[in-house]
Amino acid sequence: MKITITSGDATVVDSGSVFSYNDKPILIQLLDLDSAGQKFYLKFSFSYDPKNSEPRQIPVIDTSNNGVNIELINYNNPLGTGLLSPVIFARSKSGPFYCITFMVSSWEQTKSKLFSYTIYRFEKTEGEKEEEEK
Repeated sequence: MKITITSGDATVVDSGSVFSYNDKPILIQLLDLDSAGQKFYLKFSFSYDPKNSEPRQIPVIDTSNNGVNIELINYNNPLGTGLLSPVIFARSKSGPFYCITFMVSSWEQTKSKLFSYTIYRFEKTEGEKEEEEK
């Protein structure tokens, strides 16, 4: 049996929840983004800034050719903090692009985090769809 989940124009590639081990980063590796075997990674690390206890709304993002390092600062609310609107993080050479939404819950600043995420695949951006309709 194969299950496919969609939400609007997006296909859900993966969705789940992970507890970070001893407050260590969480690494998500996407293999075979396209027929050429393109690989990509997302690495989420967690830190705390005692000078400003509010979560940083825009995470610190460092990109490389094959991945993105995302530092989540002050994501330590037991009710959860995250990005609920999909954020584009990769586009395969053959066209589809990938987005992620996530939520982080934590009961203490220095303890493990509960990281819940959904990764979506879109075939075309909204701009590309508009161009086709013209």
